[in-house]
Amino acid sequence: MIRFTSLSSLAAALWLGLTGLVMAHEGAHTQRAMPAGDFSAIEKKSRDYFSDAALQDQNGKPVRFYSDALKGHTVVINVIYTECKDACPLITRSLVDVRKALGSDAPATIRFVSISVDPEKDTPAALRKFARDNEAEHPAWLFLTGRKSVVDGVTRKLGQYASEPEMHTSLLIAGNVDRGHWIKIRPDTKPELIAARLRDLAKP
Repeated sequence: MIRFTSLSSLAAALWLGLTGLVMAHEGAHTQRAMPAGDFSAIEKKSRDYFSDAALQDQNGKPVRFYSDALKGHTVVINVIYTECKDACPLITRSLVDVRKALGSDAPATIRFVSISVDPEKDTPAALRKFARDNEAEHPAWLFLTGRKSVVDGVTRKLGQYASEPEMHTSLLIAGNVDRGHWIKIRPDTKPELIAARLRDLAKP
């Protein structure tokens, strides 16, 4: 069975209440059509909710969370910290398998986003090494860090905040911000099933 569950955090519930957007549950979903002319309003709500927080990627390049990481993309998001010796490397390598399952004809809009929950230690250089060690170097894969207060704000909005790095969730979040369609995926879901779901989310 495909292990997809809807976002259940209070923050996500508030976001969905604001926008009346699409949800997926256990592999099935219904979609509410968005009235013509509402896209700019939905974009503003998306930007205001998720924030355009100033972060850095693994190469030290500035990244605005909404404008650069989310807008115009289908994303799969997970949280990591580079000193993690078990779950983080395992899940990252599973996501590497998802990238392979997407194949060379993967939609160009699909992006992987890994956010550090230990940003005070996880410098861009540390994230770059983590990506290299786990064979996750790819132009469509962002590893993000930044000031702790800023990163904490982003992970809270995603329902992924952890007071201590070791307490972080292993669930994946996948979504298309332009369509307002978000789901959570168990990390032990088969890579080819995750890849299929991302392709579905990336459809116009």
